[in-house]
Amino acid sequence: GGVVDGYPPHPLFNEKGGYGLEGYSDAEDKRPSGALNSQDISNSLWALAVLGRTDCDLFYRLWDLTQSRLVWDSKELVQLYEVYNFVASDGGGHLLHWKHESTRRAAREECARVQAQELQTTSAFHNNVSQVLTDINIKFQNEGRIGTWTVDMHLTTPGLEHVVIEVDGPWHFLYNTSIPHGPTALKRKAIEDLGWTLVSIPFFEWGELNDNASGPGSKRQYLTDLILPHLSSSPAAKPPPPPPPQKKKKKKFF
Repeated sequence: GGVVDGYPPHPLFNEKGGYGLEGYSDAEDKRPSGALNSQDISNSLWALAVLGRTDCDLFYRLWDLTQSRLVWDSKELVQLYEVYNFVASDGGGHLLHWKHESTRRAAREECARVQAQELQTTSAFHNNVSQVLTDINIKFQNEGRIGTWTVDMHLTTPGLEHVVIEVDGPWHFLYNTSIPHGPTALKRKAIEDLGWTLVSIPFFEWGELNDNASGPGSKRQYLTDLILPHLSSSPAAKPPPPPPPQKKKKKKFF
């Protein structure tokens, strides 16, 4: 259970064709397995998962190759476990066999270790965003709750009460991409379907900004431009409709 096993539940691309994979044939698979090193295999599996091609023969042939190897570095172990969860959460976990339980356990533990480091980074990121929001006089509540969902920040400044902020650190995205992974995409959709405005602050954009007090390229200007256009724009912020007018009682004459 936990966050490690929840990553990520759906392929990002389901369209077939256009990626050069349809042309793959058995004839191209005759080279010895030694021609691929562990990094080649883990990178290829990850690329196929990102492209939504976990249903092709090449994907499963590559996975079978992983079971004949016992030595993997940190990045490769993380990729293997993420790919496994990617397929398992979509109902295909029984199709990926771990020949060596020690490899599966090492991959899971390494994934958890790397994730813990990312969470520490995200915590500092969260604190930095909180400070800048305070600097620009936007009030908020940390760790707000919408139904069963927890959000990083719920804005409480008048006119912005319908806006929630998610501070999206590295672990909210598919490895080495700007594409939100499954749990992040699902959470965003669920919250927006409830009528809230969800504003994402991705780590790769925040890291490019400077700490100057104001002006283009500053964190203050970035948040101002990101948040203020949502002032009272969400259905959640609209007041309830007025009650229907009551019918006037007819006067009785005696």
